[in-house]
Amino acid sequence: MNVLKWLDENLEKLTGMVVVSMIVLMLLIQVISRYLFKYSVAFAEEAALMLFVIFTYLGSSLAIKRRRHLRITILVNRLNAGMQKLSGILVNILFFAAVLIVTKGLWPIVGSLKKYKMITPIMKIPKYLIYGIIMFIMVLMLIRLAQDSVLLFREYREIKQGVPPPERTETMEDNTRGPEGDA
Repeated sequence: MNVLKWLDENLEKLTGMVVVSMIVLMLLIQVISRYLFKYSVAFAEEAALMLFVIFTYLGSSLAIKRRRHLRITILVNRLNAGMQKLSGILVNILFFAAVLIVTKGLWPIVGSLKKYKMITPIMKIPKYLIYGIIMFIMVLMLIRLAQDSVLLFREYREIKQGVPPPERTETMEDNTRGPEGDA
C-alpha cells in the first residue's frame, strides 16, 4: 500500500523530471552536434517535440492534483467557503466531462494508427504508442479529477458540520498562491 501512496504523491513529478531531463539531453545533443560537428541529429528535434507534448499533459494532471489550473475566481471568491467547495466540484464535473470526451475521441485514433502501422517520420516509432501515452495521461487526469472532487466534498461536509478545514501547507514545489488560485 505504501507503494501506491508514493505513486499517488509522486507519479507526475517523477515522470515529469525524467521527461524534462530527456528533452534537455536531446536539445543539448542537437546544439553540440550542430555547432561542433556541423551536423544536425535528425531524431533529436522529433524526440524533444514528442516529449514536450507528453510533458504538457503530465503538467496538466499535476495541476489538477494541486488545484493549480488557471482559473478566473472573481465570482467564486465572493461565495462562502461551502459554496466555493460546491463550485469546485461542479467545475471538476465539467472538466471531467471534457477530458472524457477527448479521451473517448482518442480511442479510435489510436486504433487507426495501430491498424495502419503509422510511424513517426524520423525515429520510426509507432504513432499509436505516443497517442496511447497521451491517452493514459488523460485517464490519469480523470482519476485526479475524481480524487479532487472527493476531497472537495469532504471539505464541504466538514464546513457544514462546523469543523474547520485543515490548513494546507505549502512546500517548495507548490506555488505561493492559495489552493483556489488567483483571478
